[in-house]
Amino acid sequence: MTGSERARFYTEVLAAEKSAGLAVMHQWWRVAMLHRAPAADQGRANAATGRSLVPVDDLLVDGVQ
Repeated sequence: MTGSERARFYTEVLAAEKSAGLAVMHQWWRVAMLHRAPAADQGRANAATGRSLVPVDDLLVDGVQ
């Protein structure tokens, strides 16, 4: 995660009510896992520009949509 994301993580965890702490940790765990995904930077760049969101081959099964 970036420095600003880490700062938000700590702020949210420390500010969370005890009962909500696990949910906050789970949300940030997902963010951290997204950063570790293969080609995550390229995926974020594509999403920001609206390009290559889903490869066409992923939409086809045996050449049929």
